Amino acid sequence: MDSRVKGAFLTVFGGVCLGLSGSMGQYLFTKQGMDSRWLVPIRLGLAGIIMFIYCLIRYRKDTFKPISNKVEFRSWTIQYTPNSIGLFGIAFVVLVGNVLAFTSYIKGVSYIGPEKGILYGFSEPITAAAITATVFKKALTPYDIAGFVLIFLMLVLISRK
Repeated sequence: MDSRVKGAFLTVFGGVCLGLSGSMGQYLFTKQGMDSRWLVPIRLGLAGIIMFIYCLIRYRKDTFKPISNKVEFRSWTIQYTPNSIGLFGIAFVVLVGNVLAFTSYIKGVSYIGPEKGILYGFSEPITAAAITATVFKKALTPYDIAGFVLIFLMLVLISRK
């Protein structure tokens, strides 16, 4: 596959993953009663562990080169006990919204460059809006529609170059 096509696909896919993750987060907050102060550290912590293990496998000793300061920890004070749907949501936000989105987007940018990569990030707000409209049954506003039109206009203009 041509590296430009692969890069475009991966950056759009990364944006879609971010949009899906944002929608899952909204579901967890509104339907599961999860507190963002609880989800964010879990999400980032688990994603960090997964990425750390990946780096250990791929880069071995070089993984530790950037570490130069000790890390401080705070005590856990937010109480929340997730049910099975909450656990699924956490796994989804960590794996799709952090690990898959980040690695896909960064790999895509390595193929097509940051100038085009940032433009293909349009997939994140469009995915989030589509999920909000279809799953959460919230109507799109005229501002949403205008934003989509501007995004597509931008894509047409930059692809003419």
